[in-house]
Amino acid sequence: MLAWGIHAADSDAVSLGFSVDEYVDFALADRELTFNVTRFDAYGMGEDRKRTHYHLLSNCDAPRRIVASLAAASPTDTSLVVQVDAPASGGSSSGPITLGTSPVEVVTGIGKVNEASIPISYTFRASFHAAIGSFSPEVTYSVIP
Repeated sequence: MLAWGIHAADSDAVSLGFSVDEYVDFALADRELTFNVTRFDAYGMGEDRKRTHYHLLSNCDAPRRIVASLAAASPTDTSLVVQVDAPASGGSSSGPITLGTSPVEVVTGIGKVNEASIPISYTFRASFHAAIGSFSPEVTYSVIP
């Protein structure tokens, strides 16, 4: 006679560990903008404005900030002013800031965020004393603690 029975099977367990690393992704919508000053006002100032936007993804627990700087100084009698809006989910914009070669805070107090189409406004200004011609500044943005 055959008998079928259930026998205890050997068992084992595995212990799993998980970690989530800090991650920050900053992406500009437009990597190249061209400014042209073609007219001057009664005070001898001319300007050209551009608007674009950026995307920001950050899962960091500690607040982050965005700093910006120019790779090279603006030519004499010109300036580049930037206003970087803060994400809707939190943070504070520093308002319009004239960029130079030293990093300046443009947004502070950024928490965890995944947001696209956050506005950036640029204003290039030149006086009638500025040298005629063109220059190609590079703006560097960094998201830092």
